[in-house]
Amino acid sequence: MIKWLSDPEEKILSWRHFRKDIANLTPEQAAKQIAQQWAGCPSIKRYHLTQAVDTWPDPWTLLSDKSFDNLARALGMYYTAVMCEQFNPAECSVQIYQNTIGERLDIASLCQGKYVLNFTKGQVVNIYSIPDQFNLVLEYQPNFKI
Repeated sequence: MIKWLSDPEEKILSWRHFRKDIANLTPEQAAKQIAQQWAGCPSIKRYHLTQAVDTWPDPWTLLSDKSFDNLARALGMYYTAVMCEQFNPAECSVQIYQNTIGERLDIASLCQGKYVLNFTKGQVVNIYSIPDQFNLVLEYQPNFKI
């Protein structure tokens, strides 16, 4: 389990242990565990992160935060997945969708949309679950060094 309310160092260590705990799961099982873990993170409604991808934090800086907006949660799910061997980083991305009235969806897409995280809190769906009125406005594969 990720210790969301701990100090940053302990939270990062618990995140590492969580990734090790799911290392032997199938991609589907790992995606479910990632979705469930990140569903428990402290949340805020207003957007802390912007769509300016060059300002997005690396995994360790992100985990040092005390609360996560919807985009930060999607980014954290992405980081968790690509640091697990079950997922090929080239087939994973953070995606932002928007409809004509300004509603947004921030998701982590794994295995080219086979597993979509952060669409429904704690659940895994696929890319076909995204309603037609939402258009993809940004797809990004954050680059960071391990």
